[in-house]
Amino acid sequence: MTDLVADTQPHTARTIAFLGAKGGAGTSTVAMNVASVAASSSSVCLADFDFSRGDLANMLDLHPPGNIAQLMNLSGHIDDNAIQGAVLRHLGGFDAICQPRALEMLAAPDGERVQHMIARLRDTWDRVLLDLGSRVDVASLTSVVEADRVVIVAGNRVGDLHNVQRILRLLDVLDQPEDKVRLVICPFRDREVSLAEVETHLSLPVAAIVREDHPTCRETELHGRLATDLLPDSRLAHDVKRVWDAIEGDPVPLVVPARGPWPWSR
Repeated sequence: MTDLVADTQPHTARTIAFLGAKGGAGTSTVAMNVASVAASSSSVCLADFDFSRGDLANMLDLHPPGNIAQLMNLSGHIDDNAIQGAVLRHLGGFDAICQPRALEMLAAPDGERVQHMIARLRDTWDRVLLDLGSRVDVASLTSVVEADRVVIVAGNRVGDLHNVQRILRLLDVLDQPEDKVRLVICPFRDREVSLAEVETHLSLPVAAIVREDHPTCRETELHGRLATDLLPDSRLAHDVKRVWDAIEGDPVPLVVPARGPWPWSR
């Protein structure tokens, strides 16, 4: 892996990495809808950086002429023509660069190649959103260090939250500042761990929650659309806008009611 050195963090995040605590935490759902919100005020590229099983193309119902695996396999410099040949504009107003639909075409790049790809995307778009999935590998670690913001997406279940603790320890090893990180609970389920319990036992405040909204998720997945576009008055669309506010602003803990202790030690 190349030497991972973070730049000074700007107040406005140009590159935002979304990392899931577990598979199925809603990382891609949050990243896609945040991309649509961000696209209302700037040019946005949403890049599928889950090199193990990224499926943004399927979720967004896109059939791009090229993909990230092809770009990563190019020798030398990735030029503008190659990037534009892999991009498709989504109805949500942002550009998307996806992984190949066929799993056998996936490729695992080294850290230097990932850094080069991120730099080229930054040269072209105002905002670059990286969907890392939940895998911890060279690509995701390099992306986390290169990003201005790291959004950890987790459910409010015990297993998810133990993985958040592990991610926070890893970020500390990588010398990443805590104010670079935003914790988003998605989907938030009332019957699981309360927000008060989460904030008591994690060293990071909850920046935003995305509540359960199965009807909206079902409709958007069926049509390859986004809540902010297809169902703008839905719970999901409302909550994702709050996520964007949390990414753009300073981390402010949510006001949550007090609850009893949770047995966290493992």
